[in-house]
Amino acid sequence: MLKLLQSLFGPKPAGNALYDRATLERAIDRAIDATDPRMRSISGHRKRLEPAVVKAIDHVIALAGALPPPVEASARTYGEDERLSSFFASPARMSEVFGADRSLLDFLESPQGGADPVHAVLVAERTEKKVLGMAMQGEHLQREVSQVQVSFDKHRLLEPQASAEENRRLVMRRAFD
Repeated sequence: MLKLLQSLFGPKPAGNALYDRATLERAIDRAIDATDPRMRSISGHRKRLEPAVVKAIDHVIALAGALPPPVEASARTYGEDERLSSFFASPARMSEVFGADRSLLDFLESPQGGADPVHAVLVAERTEKKVLGMAMQGEHLQREVSQVQVSFDKHRLLEPQASAEENRRLVMRRAFD
């Protein structure tokens, strides 16, 4: 995983250092650019920010390491992987979501868009609401039992790419940013 993050910020560190100086400098610059460029005017800002940036890089590596392995998302595999049936009501709904995803469409229209398969991270918003339903209590059916209904919506794909490695690298950069 460290190798992937290093490819994001630069070459492998030399010696005993966990991250080389150039990697840290680029990461600090990204952090400053994303927050407040006026921080550059503070004396010793790089030295002050370095511990936080190292923690952020470590955290991104841990997040990327915790991502589940890729899953083929197709009508054929819909019933084989419980995650797909949890995130989508049907194979048709899955196709509808993917067919309307702007980042996927942009990738498919790009020069590398002819790739098969396409690797992307699926993000969905989990929503819960309380509903009244039915439940079995022993041998008796009870009506109007309070239940929590969980659903996933607002699906989107992050960083569609031809290779899993490039997708993961871009997702790690996005997480750092």
